[in-house]
Amino acid sequence: MAGWGLQQVIVPKSAAILDVGCDGGSTVRPGGTFVLIAETYRGPFRLLYGIVMPLLRAAFLSGAEHRDLLTQAGFAEVAAMHRSGRNWICATGRRPS
Repeated sequence: MAGWGLQQVIVPKSAAILDVGCDGGSTVRPGGTFVLIAETYRGPFRLLYGIVMPLLRAAFLSGAEHRDLLTQAGFAEVAAMHRSGRNWICATGRRPS
């Protein structure tokens, strides 16, 4: 899943990569790109995950909700890509310079 997600973005060799997992993170530098890769979103398998995710007290967002949150957080060039046949999502946003 992470390999697929990273194929959705261009990562320059000089990039500072911060793998935060579920532990929070650091500030994205001006001009830097935020990448979120998740194994589920409220998409084609929403009925199954719609039962499980609340039990885990986990956010269960649609692609549009991922884009909206990144936009509200001040990111530009926001996009969300989905893996066909899977319930994976890769959402990206660039911090303005």
